[in-house]
Amino acid sequence: MVVTVTNPLFLGMFYLTIPNASLFLRTLNDGSKQIKSVIRRSKFKEMLLTDLLAKTSKKTKQLGNVYYVLDLVGTESVRLVATTTGPIIRYVDDD
Repeated sequence: MVVTVTNPLFLGMFYLTIPNASLFLRTLNDGSKQIKSVIRRSKFKEMLLTDLLAKTSKKTKQLGNVYYVLDLVGTESVRLVATTTGPIIRYVDDD
């Protein structure tokens, strides 16, 4: 981790750099897009969580589907709905 001063005029500002962070962020964005597209293409834009977690692809193998689902729930791109058959993950439109 490297901390650098941005500009002597802004004494309180620093850049915090983390090595290989771009690789992680690219992997996270690609996997999240893949999971979102799977949910969007499903009927009624919703899917059983167990069915979604069972699916794998090249883009979601590195971190695992659970990680991407938790990221999407945290960013409020999808919503988890409890049902009698199990939790359903539902895509939230960006209106």
